[in-house]
Parts: sequence; structure tokens; C-alpha cells
Amino acid sequence: MMIKKVLLFIALFLLILLVWNFEMVRYGIMQGRGQLNIIMNARPLEEVKADPNVSDSLKQKLPLVEAIKSFAFDSLGINHSKNYTTLFDQKGKPVLWVVTGAKPYALEAKEWHYPILGKMAYKGYFVHEKALAEEGILKKEGWETSVGTVSGWSTLGWLRDPLLSNMLFRQPGDLANLLIHELTHGTLFVRGNVDFNENLATFIGDKGAELFLAAHFGKDSEELRRYLFRNHDRELIAGHILAGAIKLDELYKSFAEGMPDTEKQYLKDEMIAAIISSADTLNFKQPGYGQRYFNDFVPNNTFFMSYL
Repeated sequence: MMIKKVLLFIALFLLILLVWNFEMVRYGIMQGRGQLNIIMNARPLEEVKADPNVSDSLKQKLPLVEAIKSFAFDSLGINHSKNYTTLFDQKGKPVLWVVTGAKPYALEAKEWHYPILGKMAYKGYFVHEKALAEEGILKKEGWETSVGTVSGWSTLGWLRDPLLSNMLFRQPGDLANLLIHELTHGTLFVRGNVDFNENLATFIGDKGAELFLAAHFGKDSEELRRYLFRNHDRELIAGHILAGAIKLDELYKSFAEGMPDTEKQYLKDEMIAAIISSADTLNFKQPGYGQRYFNDFVPNNTFFMSYL
């Protein structure tokens, strides 16, 4: 009798939890389908290597993937896994879109609450139209928004993550950085602390790729030199954007109560334009990197929040 009461209580609790989190449960099911679709349609690397219809330029990158993984496991202490032993052909198209939101006159991000994972400042979709629909909802609520694509993601060890074909068109250093970054998520992921998780994976991805290139290609190799130049320029632009974010934050906090949004927007646009134009003054290793970075692109608060 007691067991029946306990089981009834558990069933009732789960039902209440389902109703309370219905939208997030539905979203989770949708995301699960999207991930399974990619994983189920990924092919083992050995099969890809033997396929005469797969280009030699793509096949030549596969041994590099295996070398990166071996270095990550044996030299960086990342947990062994069967991730990246299969390949999903994207056919040149994105597979995942991420929606972010921020307040228009404050550096405050929109956050979503996920079961197990905790709070996250982004929401992913495997269907572009659904990402755009989510963005539309945020805009109606008054948020600034951004919808961007991602080059990879981690299921945190729940599933076998496949290589995405577009990954293989990256430079060796960028490919190593991406794979090590994602493998780090599968090794250590702290619930509800997206900043720690991303900073950890970014640091290990950056430094791990540098160590891999030195070990695999040589300390004087062109691959390592090119990677270090790009990292130098990325760090310069990141520092510039973070300094700009501090100025923006100070500007927003200076707005008087009741100031018209038109005036706020004018001052905001003026400051963002100054941040963009002054990027060219930085000492880049790659000439014109600052101009190319902001080419045909005007950032909003979601962009600055992604760096913060």
C-alpha cells in the first residue's frame, strides 16, 4: 500500500513538472529530434574514406582529425570518447542556429532556464524558421536580437557527436581549436554556469590547438605561425570590443529617467559607430583585419554581451 502511494506521488509530481515546463519539454523533444537526425545520418569515417564519391581534399583532412583527437586525449587529459568518429554531410548549409537577446539600453542578456543544464543566454534550433520565430517573439517583447549559425556543438557525452563536413574546410589550427573546445565540454560541464563552461573550453581550445600545431607540424611551421597571427588579431579585437562594452555600459547608466528612446538610440548608435571605426587603429598582424571583421555588420547589444 505504501509503495503504491509513493508511486502515485511520483507520478503526480512528474505530471505537475511536465505541465509546468510544457514549453521547455516540447522544445527539448524538438531538439532531441534534430540532434538524432544528424547523428543517425552521419557515416563512419572508414566508410567516408572508402567512398569514391567523396573528394580527396575532404578525405585528406580526416587523418588530421584523428591526430587532433589523439593529442587531446593523450597530451591534454581530455576524456576519451567516440566523438568525431562519424561525419555528417552538411552539403554546405548550416545545421544549427542560435538565438540571443539583450535589453536595448542595458547590457543585460535574455536567459532561458533548462532542466539539468540550468540558465543559458542562448537558445538553439535545428530549423531556421523556428529560430526566426523565436527571434520574432523576443522582438515583440522589446529585446534586441541576433540569430547566428554555429560550427559545432557538444551533447556533453549523452550522444556520439559527429564531425560536420564544413568543419573540414577550416585551417588546421582552427579545426584543432574547435574540436578541442567541444571535447572539453564533454569532459567538464558545470550546470548553470555558461560563462565558466565557455571560458574554460575557449582557453583549452586556444592553448591546446597551439600545442598540437607545434607538436604535429613543428614550432617553426607555417600552420602554427598563421594560427598565432589569427589568435593575436582575435585577442586584439576582443579587447577592443570589451573596452567598447564598458563605455556602452557607462553610457546606458548615464541615461536620465524619462529620456526619450530616440535620444538614447542616437547616442548609442554614435558610440557603436565610434567603436567600429576605431578598430582600424589596432596593430593587427593581418592588415585590414579590423575593417574586414566589421564589414557590412553593425553590432547591437547581443554582440557585446557575447564577448562579456
